[in-house]
Amino acid sequence: MDGVIPFPLLKAFAVINDPWWEELPEPQQGAHLVPTREIHYFKPDDNSKRAMVMLYTDRPATAYWHPYIKPPHTGVQIGVERNLKHELALQIAELLPMDGTDKEAHVKRVEGSIAPFAIRDWSEAPFNAACHAWKPRLNVPKALGELKAFSLVGRNTNNVHICGEAYSDYQGFIEGALRLAKNVIDIL
Repeated sequence: MDGVIPFPLLKAFAVINDPWWEELPEPQQGAHLVPTREIHYFKPDDNSKRAMVMLYTDRPATAYWHPYIKPPHTGVQIGVERNLKHELALQIAELLPMDGTDKEAHVKRVEGSIAPFAIRDWSEAPFNAACHAWKPRLNVPKALGELKAFSLVGRNTNNVHICGEAYSDYQGFIEGALRLAKNVIDIL
């Protein structure tokens, strides 16, 4: 576990009533306009006419969003910080054409269209990061072999397993968590 470099990640979500897009925008469309690395758009729900925008980011843009994190941050904060709703409206308004309205009216319209909203900072406990990269010159196959079963200091049984963390032999995202879980299951 000492062989990884943690990457904190943060996600902010806004569910939009009557989304402005007819066709699903390409991922990252408008990401250069707001303090985020990636923007993902999700299809409108046919029944409710709602859709979702997710801002997904790492450093340095995480610093921009930290004022909206309320400690202790043990899970997703859903609809907690009213200022976050306004800030999400400001950022989402940057992605939309103004339609001849002034900026303040434009932002108010967007804020009125946001139903639920949430933020999740994966750098907080118990995760302390959302993904990991391996340190240089580390033998990754050997490290992964040790993570699937080891003993605590002074024990002779390999009954401690790292399962579901984002360590992998490729990139350290969700597929790493799935790969680790499979490794543990294979030896049980």
